[in-house]
Amino acid sequence: MEQITKELLAGVKDIFSDDKFIDFLNYASKFPSYSTKNTLLIYRQNPNASVVMGRRTWEKQYNRVVNDNETPIKILAPTKRMVKRKVYQRDPLTNEVLLDELGNKILSEEKINVPSWVLVDVYDAEQTKGDSIRDYTFMPKSAVENFEEMKNAIIKCSDVPVNFKELALENGYCTEKEIIVDNTLPEAMTLKTLVHELAHSKLHIYEGHIELNEEKREVEAESAAYITLAHFGIDTSDYSFKYIGSWSKDKEVEQLMNSLEVIKKTSKTLINEIKKNFENELQRTKAVTRTKEQKIDLAR
Repeated sequence: MEQITKELLAGVKDIFSDDKFIDFLNYASKFPSYSTKNTLLIYRQNPNASVVMGRRTWEKQYNRVVNDNETPIKILAPTKRMVKRKVYQRDPLTNEVLLDELGNKILSEEKINVPSWVLVDVYDAEQTKGDSIRDYTFMPKSAVENFEEMKNAIIKCSDVPVNFKELALENGYCTEKEIIVDNTLPEAMTLKTLVHELAHSKLHIYEGHIELNEEKREVEAESAAYITLAHFGIDTSDYSFKYIGSWSKDKEVEQLMNSLEVIKKTSKTLINEIKKNFENELQRTKAVTRTKEQKIDLAR
């Protein structure tokens, strides 16, 4: 466990460099369900991993076996361990500590479950063989091909109204009451701007409070948006993360880790919500198309 902790600390500092940060965000987009720590651990041990699972899961659910002599990827899994502790006996009615005949507090022993972590082995798909591997990621061939459905799916994730109008100096912005997006943007840029401002809205504007550190705001919102967009196959080639170097250089590992946790948690939420909404939008579009086709057939 000590070695794993060192790997995590080294990994956090390492990825907050201009050349590695985008690589890590691309990597994280493949693992939306994994915690930040486990994503970092997988990245440090196998930067080329794409789909990782335990040996038993590969065998039972996907009819694949781990190749001989493969080195496992170590990740953390939650568990509970039983521990004994001394507690004072208390009166069930008054909650006061009970005393013995000599006036001493009465101690008793109890067993409790304490949350803990254990190391478990997982393996990348490339370390296994068997049945063909289907596409485990949710990624439309081109998000722009389903532009209206994807746009509506993103909008429905917002807690505030989303409005479109022509803007002179910026692609979009958000306030406590609404998100505004330039209505003259190309389709791909519209989706990027929507996700970016949605991340800002959920992360940095709440209950009358606005995060004041501009660099922190941009790093977190841009990173959460990047992971989300990359997961859905929306072009992210123009992202530069100009604030990464200046913002992270004087930060402690704990501060960097906290921001990574925020980024990962936000992107996971956005991915899951957009995925659900997008599937509903596609079904709605298909239903409308079928109705139109039926009306045309009846009219013939």
